This record gives sequence, C-alpha cells and structure tokens, in this order.
Amino acid sequence: MGPQGPSGATGATGPAGANGLSHGYVVRSGYLAYTTDIGGGSSLTVATLSGLPAGSYMVTAFETAILLSSSDINSPQPGGVVVCKLAPNGSVGAQGVGVTGVVSASEEQWDVVIPDVLTIQAGDSITMDCQGPIGTTSYNAVITAIAVDALN
Repeated sequence: MGPQGPSGATGATGPAGANGLSHGYVVRSGYLAYTTDIGGGSSLTVATLSGLPAGSYMVTAFETAILLSSSDINSPQPGGVVVCKLAPNGSVGAQGVGVTGVVSASEEQWDVVIPDVLTIQAGDSITMDCQGPIGTTSYNAVITAIAVDALN
C-alpha cells in the first residue's frame, strides 16, 4: 500500500435546505345571508383569504349553513341543498359536500368542509363560494392555508 494522496479541491456549495418553518394563514367571516337560490346560477362569497405569497398550500375551508324550516314565513322552501366551492381567484376549484336540509319545526344547521391542495401565484386570493335556498345563512366561514414546500 502506498502513501495517502493529497486532499482534493473543495466542491461547490449545495443549495440551502428547507428551514423547517411552516407559515399558516387564516380568515374568518361572520354571519352572511344567501340572497339567491341554487338554481339562479350565482353564489355568495362567504370567505376570502387574500395576499398570500406564491407557493403550494394545504387548504381547509369550513362553514356552517343554516337552512330555515318550512314554518318560517321568509323561507317558503323547506330544507334545500347547499353547495360550496373553494378556488384560487374565483376559478373552478374543489367542490364541497352538498347538504340537504330536513323539514322540521326549527332551523337546520349543516357543516360544509372542503379540504384541498392549491398552488397559487403571488397576490392570489382563495375564495369559498356557496349557493343555497333564499333565506339560508352562512355562519363562521373559515379558510385555513398552510404553506408547504411541495405537493406530492
């Protein structure tokens, strides 16, 4: 065995690794009344999360829809269906669970939850839009977005 050779040149510096931090963003709305029925083709924006940096996000949107019963004079339709969509900048996105109200002597509350993953550009917003019978209200809509390094 011969003598050890000289040390080689120092290699190039590799790229920086992830810093291990996550950034979360959240918006919460209050109490909003639907002013259109589901057949009208328009919807109500119940929450908007704005000003996000470009990147990939794990997103969850939630709202409680309150459907009035047939005993309420302001709501001639008993029950109904509520459909919510989650999208960046109002584009077509994931669709939430449709819920059907039950006719009863009081209002019915239904939770709509939409989990999704989105990649957005700087300055984009994420909206949650819902449709339902006239007189339906949205309570406590929330959008939570957690920035992630990559979506797999």
